[in-house]
Amino acid sequence: MQLSNGLIKFDFDDATGSLCKIKDLKTGKEYLHDPRGWRLVKLIAPTAEHSSRPLFSHLSGAPQIEKKSGTLTIIFPHVRDGGKPTGISMKVKVQLAAGSPEAIFTLELRNDGPDTVQEVWFPWVGGHHMKFGDKRETITTSWNSSNFSTMFPTKRTHTFSRSHQKMGFADQKLLPMMDLSDKDGGLSYIRYDNKPSYKNLVFTNESNDYINMCMTWAWASRPFLKTGQSWMSAEFGVGVHQGDWHATADRLRKYKEKWWQPSGMPPSLREKIGLYHVQFSEFSGKRVHEFEALPDMARDCLKYGVADICMWEIAAQLYYRPDNGGFWEMPPEQLASLQRALAETRRLGCHVGAWVNFRLITECARLWKEMEAYAIRSVYGRPITESYPGSVECALSFDGTSLLERQGHRLCQGSDGFRKYALDLVERTMGLGFSTLFIDQANEPQSCLAENHGHKTPEEARVKTYEWLGEATRRVHELCSEAYTVGELPDLYNTQSIDLWWEWGWRGGSGINVFRYVIPEMIPCWCIDENERDVLSKAFATGSLLAIATRDMTGKLSDEPALAQHIARLAKMRKATAPFVSHGRFLDNRGLNVENGDAYVFASDAGLAVTMANGKAVQKTLKITITPEETGFVPAGKGLLHTEGAAPIPISPTRRGGKWSLEVKVPAYGTATWTMERRNKIKKV
Repeated sequence: MQLSNGLIKFDFDDATGSLCKIKDLKTGKEYLHDPRGWRLVKLIAPTAEHSSRPLFSHLSGAPQIEKKSGTLTIIFPHVRDGGKPTGISMKVKVQLAAGSPEAIFTLELRNDGPDTVQEVWFPWVGGHHMKFGDKRETITTSWNSSNFSTMFPTKRTHTFSRSHQKMGFADQKLLPMMDLSDKDGGLSYIRYDNKPSYKNLVFTNESNDYINMCMTWAWASRPFLKTGQSWMSAEFGVGVHQGDWHATADRLRKYKEKWWQPSGMPPSLREKIGLYHVQFSEFSGKRVHEFEALPDMARDCLKYGVADICMWEIAAQLYYRPDNGGFWEMPPEQLASLQRALAETRRLGCHVGAWVNFRLITECARLWKEMEAYAIRSVYGRPITESYPGSVECALSFDGTSLLERQGHRLCQGSDGFRKYALDLVERTMGLGFSTLFIDQANEPQSCLAENHGHKTPEEARVKTYEWLGEATRRVHELCSEAYTVGELPDLYNTQSIDLWWEWGWRGGSGINVFRYVIPEMIPCWCIDENERDVLSKAFATGSLLAIATRDMTGKLSDEPALAQHIARLAKMRKATAPFVSHGRFLDNRGLNVENGDAYVFASDAGLAVTMANGKAVQKTLKITITPEETGFVPAGKGLLHTEGAAPIPISPTRRGGKWSLEVKVPAYGTATWTMERRNKIKKV
């Protein structure tokens, strides 16, 4: 059976209902050539004998297929397990609107069987054949850009249960999109959902070797559908385009603009250079600095344009405390010292934030008795553990210190009891004199199956998790107009709840350009120290704030003079270019070509900017060519060139055929920005 509209065509196998071909009718390019991987739906419905029993649409007999106008309906009246009915039925709808290069897939499940449907893979797209070593295609997610040849096998020789032929991206840091493209175009694969939910992205190789691969991919949902219940999936877009990953990202961004709301961050946050991070105590409990040192650290930072400090203190990280103490519990004289230091630092004009973990607790903590009832529960009713013993001196550090195991647990952030606990802790923390708040692990990757937490479903718990994060941010804003929150592990939904987003792996390919392009309102915070000079300019050029540290997060900024002076130059440059960059929209490389470095485009009410970065230890000449019309703006004039450490100068690009070109000498590890004032907007892009 086929579904087509002149732009795209889908073929479905009449015998199994599986999606077996996608064709771009503009280019004639076809996808899914390998029948070994043709799929549509996979369910996981465990039994007493099988903890993860899989059920497959293509092994459930011939479906009923109906076609009406632009909609195809595929009905599986009896999902089967080895030929035996399970009591589960499925209805898949594929809607293809006229003039759209993308079809919308939905799945409706009905469970009249005895077993809970825990997980659903849908739409399961497969049969993409490729040879190992072929790197012409790129897979882009907000985790990274890669290709199947580098992804598979995932664990060579780990052949049990085909674990070497499957990999997944957790929904932490995962925007709900995947793109598969080569130089001629590609496929878009998007989950359209305006509320947080479990949404892992899974890939499998359905062949039996590593050379002739048969790739599949699917969004994994967790409905936990019990006997007598029905479930409707989110909408999923499967489409074609003639560009690269930006075409897929544009579709997600257009959808997101209908409902996504910003966190309400203070505008001044965008113009900051970043935060200085320092440990006052290590995770093992070892004291690194006394609180009295804080004002001197602030004076040191202010000399280099850094007016924000993030304090790492074990009293705010209960899951690391080697004793059974609670949050901010310490001798009275030490607590008084902290409050005096915070007050003096604020008088100096420096904000101080506390790094606080709200979601983890250990059984050794005195608060465990009070909070045990709110621990996340598994399908077996057991608390789900997550431990970080905290030793940094042992041979295997965190993961190998089982001798220090204290049974760490995840608290259900969707429980009514947790909300009060968390918001009370926000008040207590801010009441000490902190003006910003860092929420460690501002996400929850696991589903909670507890039935006494006040959430009707595990998905409702996720919604409530992000609600309390938003409440915390609003409270911080109320306490100080310039205050803000910082979070770890961003996604499409919690970026509405928190102002600034730390991620350890921005350097390692964690999709900072994808996040910035899809959610230009969000601000990333990129980890930088004296050993990261080669990416410092790139972090700045993407519009990111910097999470700055020296001497393994124990020193002053001035302990590393080259880094400190570099930060000072960038702080001045950020202020000078703020109307164009900090308050602009990140367009990545739209209309741009660059040689010998990295460069990005920003568009704002002020005009157009091209930020440039040289990650090399020697001066480089970057060759920049931009087509302003492709960005949606026509600049009013030639523009100014801002180079760090120098005054801005007028610049005259070479113009030819609508393209503007120039060559810029960018200093070692340095950055430059070309700003062009706005003349008029010519189109929305």
